[in-house]
Amino acid sequence: MESLIHMHPKERPLVLLQAEIRLHLILKTIGWFYVIIAIAYFLFGVISGSMGNSAMILLLATLATKVGLFAALVFTAGGNVRHSRTAVLHLVLAHFVTFVICLFYEVFKILELGDSVHIHFVPPVYPIVSLSFITKLVQECSVVTPGCVPFQARTILWGSVAIDVLVMVLVYYMQRRTERVQYKSFSPYLAPIEYDVIYAFAEVLITDGGMNDKAVISAADIAGNVHDYIRQFPDKMSRTLRIAVRLIEYFPFRYRGASFSYLNLADRRAVLKKYFITAGVHSATPKSRFYHGRAKLERFFTDCDPRVANGLQHFAMVLVLYRLITQSFVWLLSARSNLGELRLRLGRALIMAVKQLIYLGYYGDARVHKMIHYTPFMERAVPLVKPKPIAVALRVITAPGNFREISADYDVAIIGTGAAAAIIAHELVAYGLNVIMIERGRFIQPFSLTNEEASDSGALYAEAALQTSRNIELQVTQGRCVGGSTVVNNAICIDPPADVLDVWKQKLNGKLDFGELCNSMDAVKHLLQVTKQDKTPLNPSGKLFEAGIQQLYQGRVAASVVDANISEKCVGCGYCNLGCRFGFKLDMLARVLPCAQACGKGKLTIVAECEAIRTKSVRSGATNYVKNIECRMGDQLININAKTFVLSAGAIGSSVFLQRSLLGGPTVGKGLSFNVAAVMSGVVDNNIESFAGLQMSHYLRVPQEACKRPDFILETWYNPPITQSARMPGWFEDHRTNMQNYAKTMSVGVLVGTQNSGQVIHLPHRDSPRRILPWLQTEGSLQGLLMSLIAQSDILFDLAQNDFERLLAGCRLAGEVMLAGGAKAVMLSSFPYEVFRSAAELNDRLIPAMFESSDLLLGSAHPQGGNAMSDDPKQGVVSADFHVHNVDNLFVCDASVFPTSVGVNPQITVMALAHYAANKHIAPFALKRR
Repeated sequence: MESLIHMHPKERPLVLLQAEIRLHLILKTIGWFYVIIAIAYFLFGVISGSMGNSAMILLLATLATKVGLFAALVFTAGGNVRHSRTAVLHLVLAHFVTFVICLFYEVFKILELGDSVHIHFVPPVYPIVSLSFITKLVQECSVVTPGCVPFQARTILWGSVAIDVLVMVLVYYMQRRTERVQYKSFSPYLAPIEYDVIYAFAEVLITDGGMNDKAVISAADIAGNVHDYIRQFPDKMSRTLRIAVRLIEYFPFRYRGASFSYLNLADRRAVLKKYFITAGVHSATPKSRFYHGRAKLERFFTDCDPRVANGLQHFAMVLVLYRLITQSFVWLLSARSNLGELRLRLGRALIMAVKQLIYLGYYGDARVHKMIHYTPFMERAVPLVKPKPIAVALRVITAPGNFREISADYDVAIIGTGAAAAIIAHELVAYGLNVIMIERGRFIQPFSLTNEEASDSGALYAEAALQTSRNIELQVTQGRCVGGSTVVNNAICIDPPADVLDVWKQKLNGKLDFGELCNSMDAVKHLLQVTKQDKTPLNPSGKLFEAGIQQLYQGRVAASVVDANISEKCVGCGYCNLGCRFGFKLDMLARVLPCAQACGKGKLTIVAECEAIRTKSVRSGATNYVKNIECRMGDQLININAKTFVLSAGAIGSSVFLQRSLLGGPTVGKGLSFNVAAVMSGVVDNNIESFAGLQMSHYLRVPQEACKRPDFILETWYNPPITQSARMPGWFEDHRTNMQNYAKTMSVGVLVGTQNSGQVIHLPHRDSPRRILPWLQTEGSLQGLLMSLIAQSDILFDLAQNDFERLLAGCRLAGEVMLAGGAKAVMLSSFPYEVFRSAAELNDRLIPAMFESSDLLLGSAHPQGGNAMSDDPKQGVVSADFHVHNVDNLFVCDASVFPTSVGVNPQITVMALAHYAANKHIAPFALKRR
């Protein structure tokens, strides 16, 4: 990769490679061929003119001009084959247009021509630009002379189609082949267009084309670092990210007439600023008279929908089409505002996706760490700590070699290995049951982690931590590895609030034994050795957080140090979200699963890199009975058999699995909620090095007397440079300046439990073709369909206005706390860049009237709900005994069964429910089925 450090492929001295020479010769040959045809048309025009046929002169002059322009375009593409992509694209598109027109002529018989027409003899390639109206004009203008040759109209058109196809395929193939050769030594794991966009983006965001003297590495270095990351984890360059890169490249065509990477630096910056960053929809509000007309139509369709749905309930596809047409019609009625909103969401989605790659390539570089005053843990002045293996070796099957063990019959099969799944397995094995666990992610030994942010996050997180809701407003991060999200979380254990449990009691009519649940919580805390982290090196900004709260509340309220399943030997490396290399986090991977394998009376088998696709079930009366689970392991499909099945794949994964399996009824995936987080950052005068300690060390649940809506939490929050840069406020120079103050910055996260307004609906693909109807029905509009195809997400979520207002109230309080604690300025992580230097500015400007929910950079690691507990199958998916309704031997136990958002870090609640379910319901059922 040494060559990547020096220059972009297109900046190398123009010594053509063999593939480039071939492309140059082909383009040059086509260009001269077009020149000859243009001259021929011109000469035939002169001859026709001498015979007095003025119409033929006009026709042939037009053809000569068009073919001449084609020749100019080809010569432009061949002038410098290293910059020929845009010209070749235009050439291919032009030929494609003529090809399509000819097909329309042939298929629909647009023109009613005779069997043959007499025209002056021209080469058989006529016409190079084969437009139907030209053929008609030829018929009208033709004269019969001794030099005429009769031609069939079909022959003329299909001859031109053959030429169009030949030129398109040849030029496109040679362009792609040449680019592969050009970039082969630079980025074999990135397509040329991906490399170019990343390079061009890095020039704008980081280096200013080399003019930023504080950028310690070049755009080529950044692109090289991104390439190295993709080379390690090629699956992380997901389809969504590839779509985003390509849309970024061609987005400026509408505004500048060239692709993004071909614009100069100033134009690239202008495009990003105008159409991606500061774009808004407020100015796109419809006119009042039109708006009232649209509102009437919306009410009409809304009133009609129940009656139509009732009449069409047995005609699912017709009902889907009706809803799509009516909703899209309503959407198009307000096209101006809706297209503006779509452009806003799409633009922000694109820039967020590509921006994270750029920051990964820049702030993940060790040379940049010195510039922002970040010291990796192993370079800090702390006692030497060596990574250590798990005390009891964990045995995991990671390849489909041992089919004999996988294909055995088990008492219980558990999908997932995270917080709920591991606790259930631990309890079931203690009863002597034979248990198998199925995990989609990898098995990563803690001691094999490197503390390098890019490589560790790529190995441990789902979708490279780029999973979003379908409207792109919420980024949802989830672990995908043995141990699940417990491996990459902050291990915080906060008891579920009493007011939340009261709501649960009402919803479940007292059928969940909350006394037993509290006992299970105590048992889990004992198992995980949950303790208050007052002996652990804490986040250094926690002192300022405590001081700010003390200043605001004058001692009436105090911040709490977190309880966590972290050993008191923890050295405070600050890498909790990247797994614990040193074995001090007592998570499912390091403690519960090894203990279950070593100490249980039964047997525990764990299979990693094995995706559970769906269940295979049989129906007996009104009840289903699950026979086995169909899984994909590598390139092979396998079936795992058991007598009892437990689904613990998380709020998103469990809903997707049930939908694929067509189990759980109509409420599967509905009622999804989140603990949504927004981040406020504050800059102080001195280096505080917030990265050197426990990432989340202090929290405050706002009391009733402090706020009308106390249901949000403030938590200290800080991360290594790549993650922190993605949430650092500002763009261009502002962002670079804020990152240069990385060691002087503190951050506070605001956590709000949202309403149950979200939904999981699985995108249909080859594994679930029957999901196409509910998917289309849920989308309901043109905008929904477009965003679904772009975001490739199973998560539907819109932040309710009430939740948004609570979130902003929490951000105002977080800003006041940091200002009171010594920060000289605070900033909100949002698309609009705002700096607040006093509490008065926060109260005046950080209000809903100046922001929208789409303006905030929102994230969540705590999806909840989707398969809520309820004894009514119309209101929930599982009963109070965790059984899926109308399924005899399938349980669901994870955060997806929460009736509402718990409003705090949900880890301990999930594990307590799992302990309760395993001992009270799952184990007795499985023992009867042995």
